[in-house]
Amino acid sequence: MDLDKILENLKKCILPTENDLFLILKSLNILHYDEPNTLELSGSFTLVGDLHGQYFDLLNLFDLNGWPSESRKYVFLGDYVDRGAHSVEIFILLSVIKLKYSDSVFLLRGNHETENLNSVYGFKKEVLNKYNLVFYKLFCESMQFMAICALITVCDKNCGCTGCEGILNESYSEKNNSFPKNNNILIDESSEDIFAAKNLPGKSMNTKNLNGCDICKGLSNSNTENKFKVFAVHGGLSPKYDQINQINKFNRMLNHSNLHDLLWSDPSEEPGYKKNTRGAGYLFGEDIVNKFCKNNNISLIVRSHQLVQDGFELKFDGKLANIWSAPNYCYMCGNLASVIVLKNGGFEEIIYDKCDNQLGNNIIC
Repeated sequence: MDLDKILENLKKCILPTENDLFLILKSLNILHYDEPNTLELSGSFTLVGDLHGQYFDLLNLFDLNGWPSESRKYVFLGDYVDRGAHSVEIFILLSVIKLKYSDSVFLLRGNHETENLNSVYGFKKEVLNKYNLVFYKLFCESMQFMAICALITVCDKNCGCTGCEGILNESYSEKNNSFPKNNNILIDESSEDIFAAKNLPGKSMNTKNLNGCDICKGLSNSNTENKFKVFAVHGGLSPKYDQINQINKFNRMLNHSNLHDLLWSDPSEEPGYKKNTRGAGYLFGEDIVNKFCKNNNISLIVRSHQLVQDGFELKFDGKLANIWSAPNYCYMCGNLASVIVLKNGGFEEIIYDKCDNQLGNNIIC
């Protein structure tokens, strides 16, 4: 399987063959299987919110901000599929990029990465049109393996190291272009702690070759107590988890309320936890955010999950950021989009508008 060729074809909206797609999804499962529920990352990253099948807007974002690579790192916060016309292309493109740059690209799960939702809101129908039911089931299987959230330590401001910009001394291309031989992963769903941290080595950034400060290198003996730390998740917080390390203790392969809270919860102007009007997860107030940040030494929570007309919103005295990365959502809402770039001991938001050819007119997909 030639990843570079597949990637170039995807940029032209040419989908991979069924054989290649099977290998892509099974290889992706193996990579994600080794990731804990909470990724622990360090360095500079771009965080991307909901995409919802708006493929040409994603290509435009990469052209604006830089394509993922060994030096351009990304964390995607989920909701890749449904509602937009090219969910299949988005999911495959991000899967290929993850395989190619496994230590630089991380895919979190959103609430639409569940079969009960994407079988209704367009993804299943799109897969049946472009592939078949077998591949729809394979897509849904791959979604179950995705990590839930990420804890990111951002490099010091003005530390002067090249690692802050994610510059690597050594190429990982040889490693990232080799694929696991085992295409079958057996999951014992009776085991609640199969994805507990003690059973998984994790897939935190392999930063031993980074030319940078201790934070960029991810050294275990680094003093990160006063560093800028970001908690990234699709939805929000849960009353079940005051401490981030508790999130690694449940099996994300099982579809239960532990997962729903993190994928569905929304911020609220009311204090405490309240029942969410969506029917899943919770509404959580500023007091909950303050407590969570204090308990976990967090500087900022970044989430998506809710349309923001201006693309970006900062709430709760700067402790919670809402990003939305699908401009002109559903090709009709007229909203802007945003991503967050974590660097230099802080962050900056990038606001952008829809691309000129949102639907890919005159491009055959």
